Amino acid sequence: MILILGYGNPIRGDDALGQIAVEFLAERFGEHDGVHVRAVHQLTPDLSEMLAGYESAVLIDARHAAPAGQVFVEEVRAAERLPSGAFSHYVTPGELLLLADALYGKRPCVYLAGITGTEFEVGEPLSAAVREALPVLYETIEALVMPDFGFRMWVA
Repeated sequence: MILILGYGNPIRGDDALGQIAVEFLAERFGEHDGVHVRAVHQLTPDLSEMLAGYESAVLIDARHAAPAGQVFVEEVRAAERLPSGAFSHYVTPGELLLLADALYGKRPCVYLAGITGTEFEVGEPLSAAVREALPVLYETIEALVMPDFGFRMWVA
């Protein structure tokens, strides 16, 4: 089973990417038993239980970087250690993967996919550069989650 998990703040311009992408991908993959599409505001420690229930996952987020509009995909490596101090309300993709392993004994194959953006202010719309790159992001994610819904083990 594959998890597609988009995250970000829907009222902060390009940060809405994860939320917007999963709306499209939920329609694309529908209710297929092997692919589950979800949206969250941010990655939190409690999501490690959900992640541990999947063989593989694609996380979708925007990255603040120039030039805007560049699609990226990278394999997520587990963090080397758990977050220091008390758990917070936010973890990185690598920390989430490490928590899934530490708490549930599962380490699925995880990729982080997204688009670089520059507009992250409250009330800003999705930038034109990110909006124009959405079809490429969707094609990239569909290449990871193949037509037979098997997970492709490569990074574009």
